[in-house]
Amino acid sequence: MTLTPRQQALLRQLLNAAGVTTVATLAAGAHVSVRTLRYDLTALREWLVDQPASLKSQPHKGVWLEATASARAALRAALDAPSVSDAWPPPRAW
Repeated sequence: MTLTPRQQALLRQLLNAAGVTTVATLAAGAHVSVRTLRYDLTALREWLVDQPASLKSQPHKGVWLEATASARAALRAALDAPSVSDAWPPPRAW
């Protein structure tokens, strides 16, 4: 499973957050509805199953990323690494 660009931006926002943030705040920052953001959070939670971090949430509190400093650094590196899809299709030689 790969993350969409919006989901990648959401993960970056959660990585940079100092603590708990609300779904409404995240949705406003992404310029999407709360419902759309919840779909993105579900996809992100599934993607994080294979990662050294987890997405936590609590009603009336918000969402946060639970990860060690080294896990956060690894996730940032994974987000910044070019993917195969970034180079496809290959540039056309004239």
